Amino acid sequence: MIIISTLHDPEGRLLSIVRLLKKELSTLNLIIAVTNNTDKNLVTFLLNLGIQIVDGGRYGESRLSALRESLKRKKSFIFCCDFDKVLHWLLVDPKEFKNFLVCSLKEDFLILGRTKKVFATYPRSWKVTESIINHLVSKIINSKVDVLTGVYIFQRIVGEVIVKEAIETSWGACVEWPLLAQFAGLEINYREVKG
Repeated sequence: MIIISTLHDPEGRLLSIVRLLKKELSTLNLIIAVTNNTDKNLVTFLLNLGIQIVDGGRYGESRLSALRESLKRKKSFIFCCDFDKVLHWLLVDPKEFKNFLVCSLKEDFLILGRTKKVFATYPRSWKVTESIINHLVSKIINSKVDVLTGVYIFQRIVGEVIVKEAIETSWGACVEWPLLAQFAGLEINYREVKG
């Protein structure tokens, strides 16, 4: 499985966490789309860990950049997760994270959302806005989901559909990708996670 990720960190705030998790990160098959103003020391450290870096831009552009690069490899499954979320997951529940890296999907597109307990820890303004969006997407795909984590595992065919059809360049990509899978008639499933 290949992990595609995005990173925007001009101040290099994540560097200390990356150093802490360098052993775990060096074992991952990871492509990160990095904005051009991300701290150069952080980018160099990631490159030295053997992580592939590609040019990023706005959020949706970065995701597509990493996805395009991942499709050059012959992996069957793609795990899409923002880099700060990867770090957080490795800190709070590394076993859960690593279990997803070895899973074999039955569905085409698996959305990984937050548990109620985790969602409750977010600021009220986020919960109100995200609940509305999640409710609307849930109605469209006929299944209760939390899409705004932007964490998905999907089969290569889904990646090909997304690269061909995606137009969203910003945060709307979190909604667009599962909807593109839905509109293509692909099977979608949902699971709540702690990470």
